[in-house]
Amino acid sequence: MLKKDFEENIINAVKGFLSPTEIDNFFILLQKYGDKFQRFSGYNTNLERILFAQFDLKSFILDSIKYEHHIEIITAIAANSNYLTDVIVKSPGLLYRLFDENYLHSKLNLEQLSEELKSTARRFRSFKSKTNYFRMVKNTLNLKVGVRDILGLAEFEDTIADLSVMAKGITSQFFSVCFNEVLIKHKIDNLEKKYVIAALGKLGGNELNYSSDIDLIFFYDKDQTIGEHNTEYFEILSNAIRLFVEAATEQTENGFIYRVDLRLRPDGKYSPLAKTYFDYIRYYETRGEDWERQMLLKLSFVGGNKSTYDKFVRNIRPFISATLPPQSFLNRVREMKLTIEKEANNINDIKRSKGGIRDVEFLTQALQLLNIKKHPDLLIGNTLKALRMLKQKGLLSKEEARKLESDYIHLRKIEHYLQLENDTQTHTVPSSKEARLKLSGYFNFNSESEFLNHLANIREEISDIFNRITGTKKDEDYSLPDSIFSHPKRAAENLRFIQRGENLTGSKQFDSRTINLTKTIIPFLNNYLNNSSRPDEVLENFRKIIESSKLPSILFSEFRKKETLFLFLDLVASSGMFTSSLLEHSDFIDDFLSRALFYPWIDLSKFDAHRLFFYLNTRLITNIITPAEFSNQLSAYIYEKISEYFYNIPNRDNYFIAALGSLSSEELSFGSDLDLLVVAKTETRESEKEITGLLHLIEEKLFPLTVDFRLRPEGESSRLVWDISSYEKYLSKRASVWEFLAFTKLDYIAGNKNLFTDFKDLLFLNQNRFGENKIFSEAKRMYRKIISSNSFNLKNKIDLKKSHGYLKTIDFIVSSQILVDRMKFTELIGKSSSEKIRVLSENDKLSEEVSAAYLFFRKTLLFSQSIFNTGKSILPDKEKEIATLSEILEDKNLIKKITANKKIILKDYEKVFSKY
Repeated sequence: MLKKDFEENIINAVKGFLSPTEIDNFFILLQKYGDKFQRFSGYNTNLERILFAQFDLKSFILDSIKYEHHIEIITAIAANSNYLTDVIVKSPGLLYRLFDENYLHSKLNLEQLSEELKSTARRFRSFKSKTNYFRMVKNTLNLKVGVRDILGLAEFEDTIADLSVMAKGITSQFFSVCFNEVLIKHKIDNLEKKYVIAALGKLGGNELNYSSDIDLIFFYDKDQTIGEHNTEYFEILSNAIRLFVEAATEQTENGFIYRVDLRLRPDGKYSPLAKTYFDYIRYYETRGEDWERQMLLKLSFVGGNKSTYDKFVRNIRPFISATLPPQSFLNRVREMKLTIEKEANNINDIKRSKGGIRDVEFLTQALQLLNIKKHPDLLIGNTLKALRMLKQKGLLSKEEARKLESDYIHLRKIEHYLQLENDTQTHTVPSSKEARLKLSGYFNFNSESEFLNHLANIREEISDIFNRITGTKKDEDYSLPDSIFSHPKRAAENLRFIQRGENLTGSKQFDSRTINLTKTIIPFLNNYLNNSSRPDEVLENFRKIIESSKLPSILFSEFRKKETLFLFLDLVASSGMFTSSLLEHSDFIDDFLSRALFYPWIDLSKFDAHRLFFYLNTRLITNIITPAEFSNQLSAYIYEKISEYFYNIPNRDNYFIAALGSLSSEELSFGSDLDLLVVAKTETRESEKEITGLLHLIEEKLFPLTVDFRLRPEGESSRLVWDISSYEKYLSKRASVWEFLAFTKLDYIAGNKNLFTDFKDLLFLNQNRFGENKIFSEAKRMYRKIISSNSFNLKNKIDLKKSHGYLKTIDFIVSSQILVDRMKFTELIGKSSSEKIRVLSENDKLSEEVSAAYLFFRKTLLFSQSIFNTGKSILPDKEKEIATLSEILEDKNLIKKITANKKIILKDYEKVFSKY
């Protein structure tokens, strides 16, 4: 409620200038927006100070009645921050910046801020006026960031990013001012800035608080003497640092710039303020301690010479990434944290006491350092980003990472609120009832006890995770012999996780029921791995799938049946694509457990493209369907879906859509494009728009399949839709042999069937434009161009599609033979490749062996893609991978068979093209 004397003071100040109605409306709005906040005893005082600081209170009130967000902002400031109230009272004009929504909603940009600070600071002559300017900037930006925070216009991560941008920009530019001031005193002009300002701590991680110290270290490139008095660079830089620290930390009526902490430099507070970067590197290499590795995770650039900073980072990385003994290191982290807790000696300290902010930060840094050698991208200074990366790498369970992230943000928000109130460096939840009620209300709790209970729960949660991961681990006796694995250490880690849900840090993901279930499957797993030719890969993939599962207990319950486990492991062993699909789509495991993967009558039209591939791949790799059935079912699904999407085009009778390429010839593989063609009866204004919309819909719905419209006249640079009359002119005059070769694979999908028939008639009519010699010679030229272009990149590898003597070779032989023979063209256009090969073989246009070679290469292609999880058609060239492919295809002489079938195809190729 507004106090009576507050209302009377406002009324007396504007009496005679504003009507009673206007004053009443203003008080109503103050009440409306003030009720959003749990106000404290100083609310009315702050509000009155803000209002009476305005140059023209009458105009301010009238504007506020008109623009209610003015009142929302001043009540938010008055109710939550004495510090921000002071800023407004000293500079009331700043309010009008906040009233500009574009200004208030914008994030800070380091480059823009630095440039603005640099150019504006030059306008001031004295060092004192420049220092005052930076104090003013800090208060101004704190006001903006604080109001965005209080009003919920910025997420927590946006707030800490803005505070860090602000600190880095101000620090860099103000130190530059200090450095130049020292140069003036030494009568030195234009000295190259070879110093580096680097941040550590929260500023280094770009996660600064409102009232944090800024932890800095200074270093420089090399020692040198400067000027007529041979002054050492070290002396100039040290004097500049002293001036910077003194001026930045000086407390004035306008506050201070920043509290600067230089104690984290090598050898601490008694060492020189700066040394060369090489001196620092030598220190870390010879005397650096584990806590300094933690510290350096948060190293980031603030200002000075970036190339010197980059050299330092490159050289210091081996120190940060050194291999550490996990348990002894975790013990040291735990002991260090216990020491901090004892020093804090205050349960209300949410930063340093048990289950506080430090627990999350120390645990995160410990896991980073233990795993950074294997995962270099764990070198991240920001705690939240590091937590997410640890989850992504499987070093924290999803639940652990979720809890730590959520709890950490909550504690940091409380810390922010406490610091913003009076611009004090505090981390302690206040003991007074009024302060706690205010805090509880701000965080939307119904009572003080509800707030405190929630706080206690999340701190207990953090403490449990911290203790579990840093606690003592027991050595386990794993039953699998090292001799069967190529990497026994990794195998032991994987098995430990499968048995107990325990990762490298000792953190456990399984409950006791799940652990008991694993005991029943371990003998079966051991049996399978002992007889597997690839035990490392099987165990690794099995672990990944278990780890990604939301309910591993359900999997283990099903795997108690030996035949179910062995079937699953066979799939894991046989298909990288099967494993990858389960990792990307954890719900697909239900299709395996329910046996839906093995039902032939299932309605494929209800699947999305990802699930369809998973279904067809599983059935292919288990030999339930043949490669021909795989392609047939995939093509049928695509035809049905495209027909469904096409039906929704408003003027669908004006078009037909047709398949070309591998889609029409039922040669689709895991990496195929969908070659499509659209022809219009008449071209309208809406044609391009309608078909473009259809194309986008097909790409969206059939992802990860990609759509290709390049086979239209003039290629991909031309318009998307051509009408039948334009095609008639094009086919009769400009279409080339290769385009007619492509049209031998034309097949109707949907749309105007009569128009499709007319289009086929145009093809038949213009087929005789080319004689036999022209067709075969042009086909041969085009084929050589494709093969030559592809072979340049292969480097002796085999591309089952595009290498000479493989599927592309058969394709050109078949399409050329069909194009030459008008009757065959009419009969076979749009038929599957298998059907074309059969007909041509029966008519002695192809040898009978080509059909078997075609089927062999198609199967090899599909299985290779499935096994090695690739959309490419290139065979692996490593001996181990070829052995895997041979084993799964059950063909010990695979390479010899590939060579023999290639010879069959090349023999037919020479028979057809040798004389052209």
